[in-house]
Order: sequence, then C-alpha cells, then structure tokens
Amino acid sequence: DGSIGDNAIYSNITSSNFEQLLLTGDNEMKDIVLMLHADTGLCPSCGHFAVYFKKMAERFYEMNIPSLMIARMDVTTQTPPSYLHLIPESALPVLVLLPANGKLPPWNYYSGIGKVGPMMKWIHSMVSIPFELPHLPHLQESQKDLYKTQVRDRENILAKKKKEEKEGIASQ
Repeated sequence: DGSIGDNAIYSNITSSNFEQLLLTGDNEMKDIVLMLHADTGLCPSCGHFAVYFKKMAERFYEMNIPSLMIARMDVTTQTPPSYLHLIPESALPVLVLLPANGKLPPWNYYSGIGKVGPMMKWIHSMVSIPFELPHLPHLQESQKDLYKTQVRDRENILAKKKKEEKEGIASQ
C-alpha cells in the first residue's frame, strides 16, 4: 500500500521513548489508539491489518480531531513498559485505546474485523473525549455517492436473482 496513512501515524515509538511520547505532556490529554504489531515477515496478519489501520489513521487525520492520536509500535524488538500490561496473550496485531487523562489498565482492546469503518466506529464509541463522526466515516465525501450507487446496484442484482430463483421454483 506504499505510504498511505504513514503521515497520520506516530510510528517512532520505542521502549525508551514510549512514556514520553504517549503518556506525558500534551499527549496525556489525548485519546491514543495504539497498534502493537510485529514485523510482517514474522506476522503476516500484522501486514494485512496494517493496511486498514493506516487508511483509518488517514481518515481521522483528514477529519482533524485534535483530541485523538494514532500510533503504532513494532514489538518485534521493542516493548511497551511492562507495568502497563499492554500486550495480551492473544495474537498480534493488537489495537488498544489509551484514554485521555487516565492511561492505566484495564484497557479497551479492539476485537472486530480489520476494516476501516468498524475500527472508526469502535474508536468513536471508546474515546473519553467525544467527537463527531460523520455517516460513512471511512469514505471521503467524493466517494460517498459512488458507494451508495454500488450498494444500490448490488441490492438490485440480488433482488433480481432472488426473483428469478423464485420464478424458477414456481414453474417446476
């Protein structure tokens, strides 16, 4: 996917700067969405999930939500502070929300599908600083009409197929 979304993600998170970048200063007052992942050579599912994570980050960046920070940390060679207990025993990748003004466990982990819309809706429902989320948040305004047309066309094709099947059964 190239660099789509890279400019919207804080990705220079290491063991030594984790607390400084994510837990103190201005970022202490922000909701932080953090993806913990491994090198894609070791974790193919991390590479797959990263594509959608980056597109999601780009959409939030375009929406300009100052209370939200999107970050990722490669845990192949780096780890978050152990006292935070951020890495559960489940497989990587992990998407976790570090709430504003209270970055202490228990954490909220995303357990849905790796798609942009559902991730955005989950984040919107979990943040401690509310923000407005538009209808079809995963799409830019220029894409919404095309999306609606595609959905309508699909529904028409399915309705036609269902009608043909029903007529075929009735004529037997």
